[in-house]
Amino acid sequence: MRHLITILAMAGAVGSAGATGLYANIGSDGVGVGAGRAVSESVGLRGELNYGRLDYSFKSADIDYDATIKLKSAGVYGDWFPTPSAFRLTAGLNFNGSRIDATGTSDQTVIINGRSYSAVGEKVYATIEWPSVMPYLGIGFGHGPAAKGWGMFADLGVLIGSPKTTLSTTPGLASQVSSADLEVERRKLQEKADDYRVY
Repeated sequence: MRHLITILAMAGAVGSAGATGLYANIGSDGVGVGAGRAVSESVGLRGELNYGRLDYSFKSADIDYDATIKLKSAGVYGDWFPTPSAFRLTAGLNFNGSRIDATGTSDQTVIINGRSYSAVGEKVYATIEWPSVMPYLGIGFGHGPAAKGWGMFADLGVLIGSPKTTLSTTPGLASQVSSADLEVERRKLQEKADDYRVY
């Protein structure tokens, strides 16, 4: 789901080909600003910048992580209005810099691939990154070429791209854990990340 909630603030008229409008939004890819331009009575083009940050916790295999989601993206989208209404179909490209940085810790031991290791003072680091360019497909309401003044809009769609995971540890833990065991844990984390190939 792309925009869970999206709010629009239009500035200026977008009622004729070549006219432009500005907007602001908030959604599942953070808060953002954008600009739209009417190409014809049924087609519009938009550019958008989004940014956000969210802290949360999750568990993968036997490791508990504290994670930070860093949302950063720019998008270029084309809107097609098949009828005179505000309903539209949208397609475009998202230039993505979003990632998740996570740290796994334990006061005693950490279990990696079913084996227990002393983890006092040690950490496990995980990253999840999405492709730098992702296609976007969706439906929406608003941004109509005939719209003027202030208004609201909403988007519901998907970004498509396979995330990539990495896993590493502090030196003390690395000296205990084999690279094979660490790779098994990375694959488990990758399986979780693969649930978000269509976001």
